[in-house]
Amino acid sequence: MIPRPFRRNPWMSASAVCLMALGIGFSTLLFTAVDALLLRPLPIKNPEQLVMLGVEASSTHIYYEHGPQYATVLAARGRAFGSMLTSYPLDAAIAAGPFAETVNCEVVSSNYFPSLGVATKQGAFFTDADADMLPAVIGSSLARRAFGEKNPIGSAIRVRGSVFTITGVMSERFNGMDLDRRTDVWVSTGAWKAWTGNPRGPIRLLLRLRDPADLPMAEAEIKALHPAMVEADFEGLKGVTAAQIAEWKKRRTELTPVGAGVSAMRKQFLKAMNAMVGAIGMLLLLVAANVAGLMLARGEARRREIAIRLSLGASKASLFRSILGESLLLAAFGLALGFFIVWNGQPLLLNFFPSRFPVNVDLGLNYRVMLFAASATLGVAVLASLAPAMSSLRTDLVSVLHQGGRSSAPSWGRVTVLIQVALATILMAGSVGLVSTFDELRRVDAGWSPKGLIVAVIDPRMSGVGKNAIEATLQEALRKLRDIPGVSNVSLAGMALMRGIGLKMTIAPRGVKVTAADRLNVSSNSVSDNHFSNLGMQIVAGRGVRKDDAGMKPMPVVVTESFAKQFFPGLDPLGRSFGRADDNGYGRDDYSIVGVARDAKYRGMREIAPPTFFSLFSANPDSAVLYIKSEVDAQMAMRQVRSVLAGIGPGLAPVSIATLESEIEMSMWQERLLASLSRVFAGLAVLIAGIGLFSLLAYVLSRRVREVGIRIAVGATPARIARLFAAYAAWAVIPGIALGSAGFVAARRVLEPILFGSGAGLSRPLFISALALTLVGVAAILLPVMRSTGIEPTVALRQE
Repeated sequence: MIPRPFRRNPWMSASAVCLMALGIGFSTLLFTAVDALLLRPLPIKNPEQLVMLGVEASSTHIYYEHGPQYATVLAARGRAFGSMLTSYPLDAAIAAGPFAETVNCEVVSSNYFPSLGVATKQGAFFTDADADMLPAVIGSSLARRAFGEKNPIGSAIRVRGSVFTITGVMSERFNGMDLDRRTDVWVSTGAWKAWTGNPRGPIRLLLRLRDPADLPMAEAEIKALHPAMVEADFEGLKGVTAAQIAEWKKRRTELTPVGAGVSAMRKQFLKAMNAMVGAIGMLLLLVAANVAGLMLARGEARRREIAIRLSLGASKASLFRSILGESLLLAAFGLALGFFIVWNGQPLLLNFFPSRFPVNVDLGLNYRVMLFAASATLGVAVLASLAPAMSSLRTDLVSVLHQGGRSSAPSWGRVTVLIQVALATILMAGSVGLVSTFDELRRVDAGWSPKGLIVAVIDPRMSGVGKNAIEATLQEALRKLRDIPGVSNVSLAGMALMRGIGLKMTIAPRGVKVTAADRLNVSSNSVSDNHFSNLGMQIVAGRGVRKDDAGMKPMPVVVTESFAKQFFPGLDPLGRSFGRADDNGYGRDDYSIVGVARDAKYRGMREIAPPTFFSLFSANPDSAVLYIKSEVDAQMAMRQVRSVLAGIGPGLAPVSIATLESEIEMSMWQERLLASLSRVFAGLAVLIAGIGLFSLLAYVLSRRVREVGIRIAVGATPARIARLFAAYAAWAVIPGIALGSAGFVAARRVLEPILFGSGAGLSRPLFISALALTLVGVAAILLPVMRSTGIEPTVALRQE
């Protein structure tokens, strides 16, 4: 049964419910992303105890990949941990019968599963006793895709060219430690010998604290043991100098909590979180202010009823409970409708996450999301009740009867609209800044042209190509790819662009002392001789790399303009040499400069083009990046590329394949997410502020029909009536825009880390937001003004 107050004002009630649904729904949807990436623990045993060892690579980067001797030293001498487990994620081409796919694989220690406390859906986890048969555990999703309804236990699966036996299928709840990619296959450490001939490979070192409070003690122990780990790791390696070992020993260690998963995109998301949390808060306040304005209008209409109830002995507390109850009921309906937005918006939100593979992010509802939704509902209801309650409780029968049913425009109503306009100004200005940032980043000159380029990352060893056959396999791939109709060029590189990663080195000009401040001071890549022309990268001096550079010492390289300016300022860089530090800490002559290329972006569109040098592509790499220039439809070209690669050797399955333009878009996932969300939030803010202003003016007109009639009777023109309402609206809109502009200037430091270019300025966001809200104000007064000019004085004067 619909409550009587709702039946009395159905349109007001419906408006309030819809506004609350939009505010609570979008805020809850946004909170699910915050929860999934930052708060939600993994479905493992005591996740708060799990940490991962990192070593400082530079002031901005922590390195989590270590040599296996790190675990050996820690197992023998560590005392601060309850258990130690290792894992290492890598791409793997898998095949099970006719099924073939590239997935995320983890090489894990035999105690990995029992230490995490996860369970199988079918079969069992492998142990050390299973090492000889190359055991594997597969994820539930892969089991469905590869085997359907068939029981996969005991079946053979080819992983990176080696045959493994499936011992178990993982529970649906656990999909690995990495949030950025779902893990589909786990294999034992014996896989390294099958793949590389070396029984031990790189590791990520996961440590379980006995108690989270033991973290300072554990960090102190790791710091003390780190020099021994470095010595054990470098022991027996050729070409490593004493200076390099000493430098590694000095590096800072760090234990990072990973109970909520391991994620590279989390660091980017943290930059945006403050802006997102602020937007959530402002949207909810905006909704509360609007609903408060609607309830104030309804309360003014009920002043006579409330005054009579107070005169008959009703307590103010009971009236407040009645108003709060109505707000809570409206909010409850809004929450129910808001969950419809959450339910349908979650798949759309997943599309923004930067992954070339399925992400391991759960956006489902849990107690934290439900608690947030309930708290938001209660908060909006309480805030929306305060102004109507305070206004109603000041009502007395004598004053109401003396007014004869007439009332002037409520000051509280104008205040609520002012607050709405101020909040809308902040959200609108922030939205303009974020959208401008995204648009400008897309227009940045990267130093190369992405048009028509397809990027295919392949790993010959992952597909089972032997070490000695890699060069011939790559050459065959180049020949066959060039024969595809519409393909004009194909080049190779060691590292892909726009992945947020890249090879860094510490170098110095020959004979120059290398200092601690020089650590990882240049970027590096290896490319084929036609790579610069294929990507449209301009050689501004000298020449590019050539095939006959192979084997030459020092190695001929091409450097960028910023490299030349940094290391050889004011000098001609051609013919000069540089290199890593020798035993005495001075730069060697490992490389000789034969050309200078125009500066270009490497890891992302935001970065200042780093000093970079390019060497000739290695003939025997672990992985390769193919850049295919095609003049035909991109989707058709990618299908043809996949088909050609599948027919080479044992069948090359690309680790990833996409257009370079889509790689750029993916690299800007944070900016794209914020721009899209800010558009929604700004649109809602303007809509809500417009509804609030329109409702207030409509109410004012309904309460001032008699006054307007008298004004028309004594000769007031429609223009004067319009100015009357425009002045009333201006007293809410203009101060609201001014207050919102001041608020945006004060809160802008939250957005500074994620703004770029024109979006980082103040004038454009503030001008556009002020203009938009002024136009909204003009639109809001049109209908009340049109209604007022149609009032018949004789009818108005008869109203009491």
